[in-house]
Amino acid sequence: MLVLLDRSHSMYSSTIGDATYAEVVALALDEIVETSTESGLINFGLAVFPSMSCPAGGGVGHVNQCVPANDEESEPAFAAPIVPVGPDNYAEVAAALSVVGQCGGTPICESLNWALDYYTSEDFPDEFDDQPKFVLLATDGAPNCNPAGDIGSCDPSEEGGTVYFPEQCLDDI
Repeated sequence: MLVLLDRSHSMYSSTIGDATYAEVVALALDEIVETSTESGLINFGLAVFPSMSCPAGGGVGHVNQCVPANDEESEPAFAAPIVPVGPDNYAEVAAALSVVGQCGGTPICESLNWALDYYTSEDFPDEFDDQPKFVLLATDGAPNCNPAGDIGSCDPSEEGGTVYFPEQCLDDI
């Protein structure tokens, strides 16, 4: 199972009680991966969106804010998940969850397309080819990375808000 984790600005600015969405999701994922890895039922991997080419702390408006999960076309290129799907990799997933940080927008559609490409690529471990493949999408928000969007037709997400660039438009795909 590939965990596809949203690391967008809203995951770190929105809260549930005293915890950010990012903290709540990371704790839940940590528990799910640990429990399932110990039981040997699920082989996990981890990828994030936007890609790690959007540096932690890059924020909304960063040049790579809408680069999908681990995109090869980005600078620097990221072709594989942060933690490839594999057995007994709880420690690697837990370590990665603690350092991915926040950056940018929410390119869900392109990231899901990337996950499909990963599952059907040479990078996916041969020993798992015959096993069912799943994506656990961990996100809080709407897919707001639509580079083809028309700023004039976009509705800001908050009353009185302003859309400054097309990537803030919802991706209807």
